[in-house]
Amino acid sequence: DRILHNLDLSGANLSGADLSGTTNSGNAKHNYHYIDQVNLSGADLSGANLSRTSLSGVDLSGADLSGADLTGAIWSGYYIRGGVNLSGADLSGANLQYANLAATTLSGADLSNANLQDVIIDSADLSGADLTGANLQYAYLHLVNFSGANLSGADLSNTNLENAFMLNANLSGANLQYA
Repeated sequence: DRILHNLDLSGANLSGADLSGTTNSGNAKHNYHYIDQVNLSGADLSGANLSRTSLSGVDLSGADLSGADLTGAIWSGYYIRGGVNLSGADLSGANLQYANLAATTLSGADLSNANLQDVIIDSADLSGADLTGANLQYAYLHLVNFSGANLSGADLSNTNLENAFMLNANLSGANLQYA
């Protein structure tokens, strides 16, 4: 079931809102809520629950998702046209494959076991982020601040880390083949 479709909620205050998917259905296909073709640019979604939500064609440019719960969310192919604040957000297990997260703030975010394969993360802040076990294969990570980030067990194979800042980053057990 789609809960939001083809709406303009730009600038809306949805802080603390629960937009999460259901978790009690036996059919995995129905375990997600769908938000598609919605304009949430500049919206306040800080602390919102978007866990198990599929976001398709959603514009989050300039939105504040700090402290939001995006556990298991699907953002595959997502594009951000301006910086989004995802600092401290829970994106553990999220599917962000092919997402463009340029100029996004992800400091202190939980991206453990997230699928970040083929993402573009350019000029972004991931300082102190938890990327334990994350899949970053073929990712473009130009000018990314990973200072103090935990990348232990992450797969960074074939990743472009040009000018990435990794002061005090934990890379133990990370796969850096062809990076």
